[in-house]
Amino acid sequence: MELPNITIDDINFRLIGYNPQNEIVDRDALKMISTLKDGTSYELYLYQSETSLGFWRLGCFDRGQLYKGLNDYVQQTFIHFTLQEFINKNISRVKHIRFINTHPELNSEIYERFNREYPEILQSSFPICYSKLPFYKHTLTYHIPSHTNNPARMIQVEPFIEFDRDVTKRCGNWKGSPEAYLKTISDRFSEQYELNTESIRFLYNDLYEYNSVYGDGTTPIKLNIIFNIFVCILTSREGGPNLYLYYTIYNIVDGSKAEEGSLMVDRHYFPIFLTTNTNITPYGTFENYVLSAGYICKLFEYIKQSTFGKVISKEHRYIGYIYNDLFPFNIIKSI
Repeated sequence: MELPNITIDDINFRLIGYNPQNEIVDRDALKMISTLKDGTSYELYLYQSETSLGFWRLGCFDRGQLYKGLNDYVQQTFIHFTLQEFINKNISRVKHIRFINTHPELNSEIYERFNREYPEILQSSFPICYSKLPFYKHTLTYHIPSHTNNPARMIQVEPFIEFDRDVTKRCGNWKGSPEAYLKTISDRFSEQYELNTESIRFLYNDLYEYNSVYGDGTTPIKLNIIFNIFVCILTSREGGPNLYLYYTIYNIVDGSKAEEGSLMVDRHYFPIFLTTNTNITPYGTFENYVLSAGYICKLFEYIKQSTFGKVISKEHRYIGYIYNDLFPFNIIKSI
């Protein structure tokens, strides 16, 4: 059987196999191989984000958790939309194929040290990260975290530069409620950028099923999220780079039929990714991303990281509503 594959910008991406979640990493793992025209290949390990419409992210394992990067964890590991669509259409063809991450780059001495000090890492279906393992960091550098934190990928533009200096205002670090803060960013954004209405383009639609439990820890919850992906171009009024904004228009239907946590959303807007070009890398990610000071966040936020939004499950709050009227959605709605 030929494994599903797609070529994007002269890079071939091939689905290899799939591992369901285990006790070591509470995420399913998807393995891919990317191959350049010169034959160079990379092993890629992806997982779905339960807080962000099930979008795929580049993954590696970091002592008990998936590593998400140093600067903008929502965008740094985000997989390119062309590849997202391809994966979702073809993943059923490899879900029965299990793989084992054997960490072949480790020599016997390092392997034995891992086995003594961090046995859970060797059991993970994701490759090892080096960020918190000093002896491993000095042994070799794995390509996934190196790419994730590559400073050349991070683009800084106004008005986000000024706001991003305060790390407590970035996504995942909210202090208090960010509505007024995001409204200020939106106003400044609209002063410095103009929506090119002719550039709005529909990409694809999809369905994500969010499954969790309520606060009691036992009652199941199911949210069916139907979403359409679009991209538009925002033109700088002050000579800065033009921006590509990927966004979604989505509906949420509560399939759990329970009053607690019930959530019904009709045709809401939400920003997903902000970049200055649409190029893909051999790691399946975008070539760059714009550091957005919280303008790009997640549809759901962890309760332990936020004090605002509607509690929908034991772990998450819905915060998507605070993005629904930001620029440029306030204009797109009227077109």
